[in-house]
Amino acid sequence: MITFKFNGENLIFKEVSNEYEQGMLVYGLFRDDGTRLGTSICNPNKYNGQAWYLDNILIFPEFERKGYGSKLLEITCQSLWEIKKIDIVLERPGDNPAPDGFDRKKWYEKHGFESAPGALTFMFRKST
Repeated sequence: MITFKFNGENLIFKEVSNEYEQGMLVYGLFRDDGTRLGTSICNPNKYNGQAWYLDNILIFPEFERKGYGSKLLEITCQSLWEIKKIDIVLERPGDNPAPDGFDRKKWYEKHGFESAPGALTFMFRKST
């Protein structure tokens, strides 16, 4: 569990019970009153331990566009690298922004992810 201040709030990042596929690592981002802001889901086995597969980063709609997603992504990456220093891979979002204007691909690029070369539809972030 990691506790920290963000925008004047006390937040908690911790592993939560896995309600998804067996073997997945699931983390939650919470306010100190227990309000869950979002979830990150990672599959450590998709690439036989050669890379982390970031399956999903989700911030609940009422908390979007406040920086929580960026914080959740960064702490998730750091937590995975504390377990094992290998690259993190995700399926590349489309090249077009969502109907609400959010450009997921640019957001991941802002956080250090690069598109895989060629026609591959993946992005990766090298371990640091």
